[in-house]
Amino acid sequence: MNTGHKLQWLLGIAAGAAMLAFAAGCESQPRDAVVHGEDFIPDDAARSVREFVNMEAANSARADATLRLYHFDNGILNSLGEDRLDMILRNGDANNPLVIYLDLPADDPDNTRRQTAVNAYLKDRGLTDEQIEFKAGPNPNVNSFAAPLLAGQAAGPSGPSSASASAAPAPTGGSASSAH
Repeated sequence: MNTGHKLQWLLGIAAGAAMLAFAAGCESQPRDAVVHGEDFIPDDAARSVREFVNMEAANSARADATLRLYHFDNGILNSLGEDRLDMILRNGDANNPLVIYLDLPADDPDNTRRQTAVNAYLKDRGLTDEQIEFKAGPNPNVNSFAAPLLAGQAAGPSGPSSASASAAPAPTGGSASSAH
């Protein structure tokens, strides 16, 4: 072989070896190492937004702490009632005692069964009899007049002020209608 052919042959081998090394280098890096926006987080993954919303829901459930007829089916606590109690417990406040308001009709014969079902569910969650208290009716601490709150005013001890309860002013800009 002449020198030109040897040089061409060596350059070809070097170029082939370089291409093999380059191709092997690309494959040695895992495909999942570089994410270009294609990574979708599963729906059930923990996210700070969900944690915030769940804590606010738990705080709200604990502040209200009221169970109503729709939390029961035939005197038995249903899944909605169980979720409500779980949210109340998730709040993390001390149970000294945990007051549950039962906003139920006073003359309903299933009320005793309902209270027993709630008591059993809370005991299954680790509470004792001393940590559970029941009160009839809605929670009196979470009611307020809507009109003053919507108007940006605080309700006084006797209810909404007379200014917020007054009728809306008559429209202006037109003449009073009269019978012709």
